[in-house]
Amino acid sequence: MAKRSPNRDPSQKTSQQSGGRWWLALIPGLILLLGVVGGGAYLIWWIRSVDETGEPRTGPVKPTGTKLPTDGEVPDLADPDQAAQPLPAFLSDSDRLLVKSATVYLRVVQGNGAAGEGSGFFAAEPGLVITNAHVVGMMFPNAPPPRDITVILNSGEANQRAMRGKLLGVDRGADLAVVRVQAGGPLPQPLKLTSASRLHELQNVYVFGFPFGAQLGLNVTATEAKVSALRKGPLGQVETVQLHGDLHPGNSGGPVVNTRGQVVGVSVSIIPGTRIANAVPADEVKSLLDGRITST
Repeated sequence: MAKRSPNRDPSQKTSQQSGGRWWLALIPGLILLLGVVGGGAYLIWWIRSVDETGEPRTGPVKPTGTKLPTDGEVPDLADPDQAAQPLPAFLSDSDRLLVKSATVYLRVVQGNGAAGEGSGFFAAEPGLVITNAHVVGMMFPNAPPPRDITVILNSGEANQRAMRGKLLGVDRGADLAVVRVQAGGPLPQPLKLTSASRLHELQNVYVFGFPFGAQLGLNVTATEAKVSALRKGPLGQVETVQLHGDLHPGNSGGPVVNTRGQVVGVSVSIIPGTRIANAVPADEVKSLLDGRITST
């Protein structure tokens, strides 16, 4: 005798079956939510990676096959204990000779074939030369790397020596570049960096470099200047060291040192017809060597 199935309401069965697949209705919403989150993340990335003109933000740029930070550990800024001590009234002869020997003359064939010249200096570790990005023709996005960099040590002296330089990286925002030399002999002692935050108005500093380049002469020029202003950013950091002194085209990339011979800035620009000049704080050099972006 066949068993009779219990009576069931067909609508109840359909409801139970559809209830088991309730999660299917959530799929379109989940897809939409993931799209919104992903789009928002991309928008945040884009805003942080471009400036107000829509161009990529400027920061350390590594040419193919190079490495930043440097091969060794980058030393910290000058010893804080020493920095807390009063500075000497003037630059000593020994420190003057040290800075002079570390200052180099640069001849550059830029990526577009244009010839350029400027100043630079050994700093941080042996073999590293600091200069301006505009000296090596790397101030604009997508600029081709320089075709040739010649670093001349002891320029104009009997022991003058020319060395090939290789671009390691640039920071266009700070107008800085790092070059490593291919040395065939001993190199001068690298100069120490110290924070520009320790500077004050009317402080004596010294500028080394090659004003007007080969037109004036191949020997390094040293001149005295004074700090006339410390231009600061929104967070209180020194962004520009304003100087009052005689700086000229060709000084670009040269060291600005305190009376202890420590680098406080890098010569970068002048206002023609005045004695007003600007230097990039040494803090920006340290940040570039450490591989951090502080100027965007």
